[in-house]
Amino acid sequence: MKELEILVYSEQPFGDKIGIPEDTRVEINERLSLNIKRQLPGLDLEDLILNLDETEEEIHYQYTKLTQSCRKLCVMWYASEQALEAEREFYSTTVQDAPALFGDDAVKIHYHLESFVLLARSAMDVATGVIHKRLPYELKKNRYDSFNSLIKDLSKVEPKPEIAVYFEDLKKDPKSWVSIISDSTKGRSLRDKLAHQTDFPLDYAELNPPSEKESPIVWLDKENWLPLESFVNTLREGVIEGFMELEAECCSSKP
Repeated sequence: MKELEILVYSEQPFGDKIGIPEDTRVEINERLSLNIKRQLPGLDLEDLILNLDETEEEIHYQYTKLTQSCRKLCVMWYASEQALEAEREFYSTTVQDAPALFGDDAVKIHYHLESFVLLARSAMDVATGVIHKRLPYELKKNRYDSFNSLIKDLSKVEPKPEIAVYFEDLKKDPKSWVSIISDSTKGRSLRDKLAHQTDFPLDYAELNPPSEKESPIVWLDKENWLPLESFVNTLREGVIEGFMELEAECCSSKP
């Protein structure tokens, strides 16, 4: 039944950034006492799930969740690439010292950027459906369908695991990938604002004075922003790394 590499992942699902490179995996493994073996997310969990001593129905459920979440990671990455391409196409034809984003250009760019953020959170939400079952900790709930709930409850485990500290530290940084898609220490995430309050906060500002050219930026809250490309890379690469860190925790032999 192994399907991830055949039916979900293309030859290069994440462009030239195909998961976590070996040197980064070594650093993560040493820092968090983990054992990330594979370069693409989900492959270690796939092996684990298919060898579980559980009912066929339960294995099917967990495998389905894993497949869905990994496919969402690929769709998230595709949306981010389409967003960057759409913005570059607009920027190449506009007055660059005062870009005026409206009409079809605005619809196209906002569509891809908003989809990107919502898919990033959705991929992690779906992943919790299988990840929480394999984590070597006693959690409060029997089922999770919220990434935010999972990392909150990980922080309540005693003694607190290093993976929980990892997420807590990211939550303190308003520019981290976790703060973009999950509640930060200062309030609602950008993902929650997009789902309930506002449209995508894309703006233009002069980043390299005295160039007299304005570049795309993303407002994360009233005080913090990132250049568009930095925002995209921070979120998409962070989500994949976070997924793989949780996966490694699931596949760890630690008690």
